[in-house]
Amino acid sequence: GKEQRYMAKVLPPKVARLVLKRMSDDYKDSGLLNAVESFNSGPVPEEILLDISPGSGFYWDDVNGGVLDSDKVQEARKEEIGWIKKQGVYKVVDIQECWDETGKGPISLVWVDTNKGDDLRPIYRSRLCVREIKKLNRGELSPHEVFSAMPPLEGMKLLGSLMMSKGHSKRGKPLKLAFWDISRAHFYGQAQRKVYIKLPDEEYQEGKCGLLLKSMYGTQDASHIWQGDYSNLLVTNGHIQGISNGALFYNESDDARSLVHGDDFMVLGDEDAIEAMDKLLRLSLIHI
Repeated sequence: GKEQRYMAKVLPPKVARLVLKRMSDDYKDSGLLNAVESFNSGPVPEEILLDISPGSGFYWDDVNGGVLDSDKVQEARKEEIGWIKKQGVYKVVDIQECWDETGKGPISLVWVDTNKGDDLRPIYRSRLCVREIKKLNRGELSPHEVFSAMPPLEGMKLLGSLMMSKGHSKRGKPLKLAFWDISRAHFYGQAQRKVYIKLPDEEYQEGKCGLLLKSMYGTQDASHIWQGDYSNLLVTNGHIQGISNGALFYNESDDARSLVHGDDFMVLGDEDAIEAMDKLLRLSLIHI
């Protein structure tokens, strides 16, 4: 209550967060809170003690919680806008075109900000997302178009087991596990329908909106489009796609087994197979 609000005003955000966390831990140790209740009960962090609304000067970490450095967030957002413009993710059109085509206004956007590193080694990421996920699907997309395949946990376990049990590829070279994380994966695919978005505040123009030319985070079919892109890339380059699960692949000539979880690639193969996969991904998906 008042005591917590006073604490937030007189203490730096990081200190206030540590104090409130210690209070929450004490509540759990005394039995007043259990592990589940601690997520939505007891002393709260500065998320509700500080004004983090647009224009307040504070930015909240949407993934990890906590107040972010304003200058670093603004820098990350500027980088994101620059990348979107460079890649031609949308084109600016008259807002009347949106009303004529869809019968409604353009979809709003939201920033998702986070520090993927820590206070000593900050790695700030800001993603501009379309607020379509919560929109009612009025038959525009079929059920399979709003989902993408996810590999089973057993698939990852099996790759680790095969690395240890087989030891070597068909070429007689040691097997290794390699991982790739594709940055901004949902911005690569070509848009498959007309989606109109509000322009970012940084690019606002009176009477204008954006027509997506590529898929974008937050659109309902973004993950499905991304899966089609990487599947086509692998299949056309010698990989056989799994029948029971579309996120599993095998390349017989390279003796390479792969699985894809969202924008993360995991590959079991020898150094030649891994080098071939790295070259393929970097040529086609340059932001790794």
